[in-house]
Amino acid sequence: EHHNLIWSEVGLQPMGSVTLLALNYGPAFWFHSTYAYALLAVGTILIARAFYLAPPTFKAQSRVILIGAVIPWLCNVVGLLSRSEQLPYMALDPTPFGFTATGLLVAWGLLRFRLFDVIPVARDLIVENMGDAMIVLNAQDLVVELNRSAMDLLHVTEAGAVGRPASEALAGIPALSERCLQDGGGQSEVVVPVGDQSRIYDLNVRPLLDGRGRVSGCLAVLHDVTERQEAEAVKRTALEDTLQAAEALRESEHFLQGVFEAIQDGISVLDTELNVTRVNQWMEKMYVDQMPLVGKKCYALYQKRESPCPWCPSLPTVETGKSHSTTVPYPSAEQPTGWLQLSAFPQQDAQGKVTGIIEYVQDITERVEAGLVLQEKTEHLEALRQMSLELASQLDPEALLQSIVARAVELLGGTIGGLHLYRPKRKQLELAVVSGVDPSILGTALQPGEGLAGKVWESGEAITVDDYQHWESRAAAYDTWSFGAVVGVPIHWGDESLGVLSVLSDQPGIFTARDSELLTLLATQAAIALQNARLFDEARRRNRELALLNRVIAASAASQEFELILDMVCRELARALDLPQAAAGLISEDKSRAVVVAEYQSGEWPTVVGREISLIGLPMVELLLEQEAPLIVTNATDDPLMEPISELLQSRGIRSLLLVPLLFSGDPVGALVLG
Repeated sequence: EHHNLIWSEVGLQPMGSVTLLALNYGPAFWFHSTYAYALLAVGTILIARAFYLAPPTFKAQSRVILIGAVIPWLCNVVGLLSRSEQLPYMALDPTPFGFTATGLLVAWGLLRFRLFDVIPVARDLIVENMGDAMIVLNAQDLVVELNRSAMDLLHVTEAGAVGRPASEALAGIPALSERCLQDGGGQSEVVVPVGDQSRIYDLNVRPLLDGRGRVSGCLAVLHDVTERQEAEAVKRTALEDTLQAAEALRESEHFLQGVFEAIQDGISVLDTELNVTRVNQWMEKMYVDQMPLVGKKCYALYQKRESPCPWCPSLPTVETGKSHSTTVPYPSAEQPTGWLQLSAFPQQDAQGKVTGIIEYVQDITERVEAGLVLQEKTEHLEALRQMSLELASQLDPEALLQSIVARAVELLGGTIGGLHLYRPKRKQLELAVVSGVDPSILGTALQPGEGLAGKVWESGEAITVDDYQHWESRAAAYDTWSFGAVVGVPIHWGDESLGVLSVLSDQPGIFTARDSELLTLLATQAAIALQNARLFDEARRRNRELALLNRVIAASAASQEFELILDMVCRELARALDLPQAAAGLISEDKSRAVVVAEYQSGEWPTVVGREISLIGLPMVELLLEQEAPLIVTNATDDPLMEPISELLQSRGIRSLLLVPLLFSGDPVGALVLG
C-alpha cells in the first residue's frame, strides 16, 4: 500500500528461530476498527436483549449464541491491543483461536440445545405482522412492546407508546387500559370506535411470569370478532326466526290437529295406492273394531273387500286430480245398517301431481232414511189420493173395499189382506173382504177378543204381531194357516167400530210402526167407503120407497077399487124388496076372519085370492093387531106363533115373514104379508 493508511509499516521480526510478520497500523485501520467494533457492539447488545426477553425455551440457545459472539470479539480486541503495544506483544493473533472456540461452542449447542432447530424464526416479523393487536406491559405497567396492529388500533407510534404508562398509552381505549391494569388475567369483549363505526374485540389478558413464578408483566391480545359477532348475530337471528317459524309451525300443526280432531265427520288420508296414512278420532270411533286403521287398504278396512269398491271416488280422483263424491253403504254393501256420503279430494305437489287423497266421510243415514220415509210418505199420499179418487168415482162398496185391501197389501209389502166387519145382530166379526188368498174363507166369524182381529176390535187400537204362528192368542179358525208377521188396525166411524183391516206376511217381523200408521190411514178410507155404502144403500132404499109411494099414489088416483090398489102394492113391494111373494087381506069388523083380496107371486103356486082365513087361534095376528106395528118373523117354520099356518108356509117355501098392518083412521082393517 502506497498510501500507508491501513498499515503504516510492514516488516519481519525474528522471534528466536521464527520470523514473524510485524505490522504497524495506520489511521484508516483504526477508523475501520472503530466502525466494526461499533457494529459488533450493537449486534451483541441485540443478542443480549434477545437473551433477556427470550422465553425459557430459547434462553439457553440465546446464551450459547451470545457467548459464541463475544469470544472472537474479545480475542480480536486483545490481539489489536498487543500489536499496538497496549498489552504485551503476542506473536500470534488470538482471533482465529476465538473463532475456533466459537465453532466448538456452536457445535456443542447444536448437539445439546438443537440450536437453529428450535429458534424463534422470524418471531419479530410474525408478531409485527400478525392481525391481532398485541401489547406487552412490564411489572410497572409500562408498555414495553406492541405490534403494528396495536399501534394502528391505538393511533400511536412505537416511540410514543413504548416506555409510557399504560393509562396514557392506552387512553384511546379506556376499557383496554382498565382491563390491563387489573390484577389477574381473563377474557372479555370490548367495543372500540373505529371511524364512524364500532368494532368488537375479544380481549385476552394473560400475566407474564419470570423464572421464579413472579408476575413480571402482562400480555394483552385483541382479536377483532366483529364479523364473527355479526355472523353470530345473523345466526342467532336466523335461529330465532327458525325457532319462531318452528313454534308457529307447531302451533299451526296443533291448531290444524285440533281442527282435524274436532270435525264431527270422518277424515281419512290415503296414499295413491289407497293405503290409509292418517285418520281422525271420528273414524277411530266409527271403526273401533278394526283398529289400528293406519297402514291398511281402505276397501279392506271400511268395506271388508279384497279389491277396490266399484263406487270408489278416490280412484277417479287419483286419475283426474279432481274431487269426486258418492254415497256408500255402511258397514258393507251386503249388510248395510247405514249410509255414508264419501267425498274424495286430491293432495297435489307443486307440479300438480296427485300425491294423496283426503276422504271426507259424513254419516247421512238419517238423511237417507228421512228421504226414504219422505218417498214412502209420498207413495202413501199418492195411494190415498188414488183411493180418494176411487171413493169419489166408485159406487160399488164391495169393489171399493176390495181395492183398499189390495192396496194395503201392496203398500205394506204383505202377502194377504183381509177386512172383518162387525155384525151387531150376531155380535161377531165376519171376514167380508180378502186379497191374496182363496175367497172360500169369506164369512169366517170371530168373536170379539178372538185372534188378532178380535183383539183389535175389542181394544180399539192397532196391534202388530211379529210371528203369528207362535202367538199365543191366535184364532182357532186360522190355526192351520202359516202366517208370519201380522198387523191389524180398527176401522172407526166416529165412536162406532165398524170392523178391522189386517195385512199378513209369510215372513216374520217385517212390519213397523210406520206400516201401522199407513194401515190406519187406509182403515180411515175403508170407514169412509163403508159409510158411503150405508148412505148409498139408504139413498137407494129411500128412492125405492119414494118410487113405490109414487106408484101407489098414481094407482090410487087412477082407480077407486081398493082391491086393485092392494094388488098393485103387493106387486111393487115384492119387486122392490126382491121377494118371491106378497099378499094383502082385509079383516072383518069383528076381527074373527080375514079375506085375501090381492096377491103377487113369482112362482106357480095356487092362488089364495078370495080365500077366507079364520083369525081365531092365530097368535101372530093378535100380536100384530095389538101392536099396530110391523112384525118380523125370522124363522117362520119353527116359530110357535106361526104353527096354525105352518103347512101353508111350507107348501109355499116361506121361511121368513114381514107382517105390516093396514090402518084406517087408526084402526087396523087389514094386513100385508111379505115372504
